[in-house]
Amino acid sequence: MNKRMFFWLMPLALAGGLCAVLRADESAPAAPENLQDAATQAWLLDQYTNVAKDADSSGVWAVYQAADIQKSQPPQNSIDYFQRMLYQTKSHAVQRAIRSKLVDLYRTIGRDDKAIEQLEALMTDSDQ
Repeated sequence: MNKRMFFWLMPLALAGGLCAVLRADESAPAAPENLQDAATQAWLLDQYTNVAKDADSSGVWAVYQAADIQKSQPPQNSIDYFQRMLYQTKSHAVQRAIRSKLVDLYRTIGRDDKAIEQLEALMTDSDQ
């Protein structure tokens, strides 16, 4: 999967650079700004590559992406989803990311008692 993500991101970064070159005209920014764009793209590619190389980082990224995708859903749908995923993942880092999202979701629906349960689980968690 890491190689797949890398090969997916590389064309994306190259396409962004190609688009910048194709847009070049008299109104285009000066060279230093273009170099900054290229440096930003290279930095983003490096960050995505680092995330893709590490299962915990990829899992935590997936938690935040799933939460963003589910923004338009009722909070209880997201809670149900993350509760299910909490017990399916073996990664402590991903479990902690899920618990932090559950805290936010429980607070959204006024269930501070459930939010406290998740916070207590975070406070008492250890990787051993």
